[in-house]
Amino acid sequence: MSTEETKGKILEAAIDEFSEFGYQKATIRNISNRAKVNLAAINYHFSSKKELYRNVLEAVFSGDGNETKMPSGDNIDSREKLEAILHDWIEIFMSRLIGSPAEEEQRKYRICVHEMLFPSDIFDEVANKYIRRDIELLMGIISSGMPENTERARILIKTFSVLGQCLFYPFHRQLIKNFTRKDIFARENLEMIVNEIAGETLAGLNYVS
Repeated sequence: MSTEETKGKILEAAIDEFSEFGYQKATIRNISNRAKVNLAAINYHFSSKKELYRNVLEAVFSGDGNETKMPSGDNIDSREKLEAILHDWIEIFMSRLIGSPAEEEQRKYRICVHEMLFPSDIFDEVANKYIRRDIELLMGIISSGMPENTERARILIKTFSVLGQCLFYPFHRQLIKNFTRKDIFARENLEMIVNEIAGETLAGLNYVS
């Protein structure tokens, strides 16, 4: 097995381990067993558990370069265009969380959950690199739907209100399923969820053409 193949096996095993147990509870020994390599190989390719986790976060959040790009708030000149672009942003964001059955997306989702509950000191670094840009695009869209003199604090509150609604559905999915006995937040209801969030958001915006 080549050096790169070994490194790839370790990284794949680490993604599984961290997505299942989170950063705090994952162990290098378990990763070694999953990858079927010795501890020395892990130490050779990744100098520490922290460095390995940084590589895991980079791998799951950087994507393959084929992800649909988020829309921006540039050139919004009508309420109809604002509505369409806001809907597109929410739909793309939500589809990344609950719209794909791919195992890769599920592992990414589980790592996000662990980080929200027990944040590591590495996540901010990666979030700023890969998530911040999407949030800034959403801020631009929200800003386009509010008067020019709207204070930044109001734009931020509205932006994170949208994010909070988006994250609520997948992160509390099991709790709601236990309560309702139905998986109403499954992929087939994605459009309904998107319309609900977009509709509530638009109702709270005071668009001025």
